[in-house]
Amino acid sequence: MNARLSADLSLPAPPDSTPGHAFTLAERARKMNPSVIREILKVIDQPGIISFAGGLPSPLTFPIDAMREACTKVLRDTPREAMQ
Repeated sequence: MNARLSADLSLPAPPDSTPGHAFTLAERARKMNPSVIREILKVIDQPGIISFAGGLPSPLTFPIDAMREACTKVLRDTPREAMQ
């Protein structure tokens, strides 16, 4: 196995995690570039923010009843194919 890929980087656990636990990330995670999308998603939950950049529609517009009916029909008529 490539030594570069198998090297791990241990980071301290976040403050709200169980004491004594740490996250282990691959060494290549150090080289990750910042993401504009991740930065946009950090602010979308702030009051008064309506973001069209991340492609996140308002949950109030979700067709919940239509989706429930569609899921019920698919799981009733072709459950194995749907779960495949």
